[in-house]
Amino acid sequence: MTRIARLLALFAILPTLALAQTEERPNVTVYRAGFFKANQPNTALDMVGLLPGFRLNGGDSGIRGFSGSVGNVLIDGGLPTSKQESVEDILRRIPAGAVDRIELIRPGAAGVDMYGHPLLANVIRNRTSTLRGRAEAEYAVNAIGLTAPRMALNLTRQGDNDTLDLSFTYGRDIQGNHGRGFRNRYAFPGGAPLRLADYYFPEHQLFSQGTASYRRELFGGDLNISSVIRQEVQYSDIVETITFPALLTNLGTERERERSIEGLLQYEYPLGAVSRARLYFIHRSGEENGLSRQVSPAATDTSLGREGTRETILRLDARTEEGPVAVEGGVEGAINILRSRNELELGGVIVPLPASNVRVAEERAEFFANATWRIHPDLTLEAGARNEISTISQSGDTNLTRSLSFFKPRGLLSWRFAPEHEFRFLAEREVGQLSFGGFVSSANLINNNVQAGNQNLAPPRTTRLEATWEHRFWDRGAITLTARRDFIAGLLDNIPVTLNGRTFNTRGNIGSGRRDVLEGNLILPLDRIGLTGFTLLLNGNLSDTRVRDLVTGELRAFSGAAPHDGEIGFTHDIPAWNIRWGGEFDASTYSTEYRIDEVGRSHNASTLEFFVEYKPSTAWTFRIFGRELTQVPFVRDRTVYAGLRNTAPVSFYEVRKLNNGALYGFAVQYNFDG
Repeated sequence: MTRIARLLALFAILPTLALAQTEERPNVTVYRAGFFKANQPNTALDMVGLLPGFRLNGGDSGIRGFSGSVGNVLIDGGLPTSKQESVEDILRRIPAGAVDRIELIRPGAAGVDMYGHPLLANVIRNRTSTLRGRAEAEYAVNAIGLTAPRMALNLTRQGDNDTLDLSFTYGRDIQGNHGRGFRNRYAFPGGAPLRLADYYFPEHQLFSQGTASYRRELFGGDLNISSVIRQEVQYSDIVETITFPALLTNLGTERERERSIEGLLQYEYPLGAVSRARLYFIHRSGEENGLSRQVSPAATDTSLGREGTRETILRLDARTEEGPVAVEGGVEGAINILRSRNELELGGVIVPLPASNVRVAEERAEFFANATWRIHPDLTLEAGARNEISTISQSGDTNLTRSLSFFKPRGLLSWRFAPEHEFRFLAEREVGQLSFGGFVSSANLINNNVQAGNQNLAPPRTTRLEATWEHRFWDRGAITLTARRDFIAGLLDNIPVTLNGRTFNTRGNIGSGRRDVLEGNLILPLDRIGLTGFTLLLNGNLSDTRVRDLVTGELRAFSGAAPHDGEIGFTHDIPAWNIRWGGEFDASTYSTEYRIDEVGRSHNASTLEFFVEYKPSTAWTFRIFGRELTQVPFVRDRTVYAGLRNTAPVSFYEVRKLNNGALYGFAVQYNFDG
């Protein structure tokens, strides 16, 4: 039988395959380190990516407050000790050799708060040594000569009753969707060239970060404290050489520096055998300074922005169980403050902007309750609700105070109708948070865009219906399909605002919209069709969005919504040679931004990457890699109007193509135990 015939036969028999992995306790499947050995994972992130039916959700650190910002991964039974740091970064720091097991947790598992997720992965580290760590060094260079070095050091000290984690990272990234190319403008209609220009737009990001977390038993409970200090500096020096209609050069500069610090305290105390109470305290502060400047022979235009933010969160919750029913509830309070000042100067003339100098403060409280009922070992119902009340006040250019209140119910039904099949149905009402950035003005002179602030923003309200089918087969394979429909009231998009007779683009509520999404992912080991050591991974989604354009009155997609995306990857493990290699292909996609006087489309090119890892011992890992191997340029086209799109003619059509070229690099990692 040919390999193609074997592959077709495999898909034909998928529904008949039994699940080899068994549960060690109700709704908790345990995958011990040996389960992953054949795949030679390097980090805990690699291991989590191999969990059948599980898709990593890192949460959203941009959400103010605690609810909704939590991802679907636990470390040693507790939440990762930072809101600022991504779950992926935390998992990447944990060597695979330090993981004892990973628990895949489903609704109804005893003693577990699901944090609103249908699945949780609990990464349990072993305690085989008191001191372990990892040192990493990486270097990469792309086709136009930009370099990306990186260094990292991670240390973990484990005692009988406590754990200390320290890490430091420093390096430079090459930002995608930039590089060398052209930026041309054409007349519309007809396509006659108005301006032809060579364009050089590299973008770098310098980053440094230090983290520390300490966990120990204290007064019969579990104490966890952590801190994160981070700085990011993004910079670009842009050269635009116009070759038609006349030879001249424009220079551009973009600078942005962000600094942030976070401290977190978490304490959990048992209240009997099946009950517990938890306290969270988080404080974050940050500052951001930005510069955008364009210099031409005719004039110099400059935009300056300064921003400071603070967030303080206090949360108390409790959980108890009685037989098949678990109940939890609590309260959360948060204070958030933004101070922002922006200045725009065009040709030496100050241009007034709406909401250019503002202070925004939010005081928010949320009360929540949730109940989980294990109706049957294979049927679980989770139902709950949150009630949010907040007061948002704005001062500076505009003085305004608003009070908001929203009720957010939620229900999740999980039904395992066969040992290897599970169906989940979710119905919930979500209320989006208002981005503080929407209240203030900003300007990007490189893209010729000015975004005004809007004091009258209201949060979008979403009613969501979602159904998921999950099928696990063999001991490593899984396929998951999810269908979702969102009904959105008060959708945020672009609207016009006028100041001193001049109309600006701003974010605002444009009415009701609808979003339909179909997601699928597959983990497929190919050993049974003769491809020993090969694992195939596929992820993708289709999305259809509809809203009525506030300017033209026509139905269109949401601004920035991609209609599709997908990726296919594979790994091949050869344990006899201590080699692991693989690759990933990301399909091309696009998104469209509908501004009041412009329609812009960003075309994200398909990408291809490969890697080869060699492990001469358990301590050393050597890796070579190549990224962006398709070398397809990133394309952005803009149709720019002389005024509002519904009445004004088209001024020009612009096409920008940029390419960083392929990037090649190597990395060395050393794991050590004390």
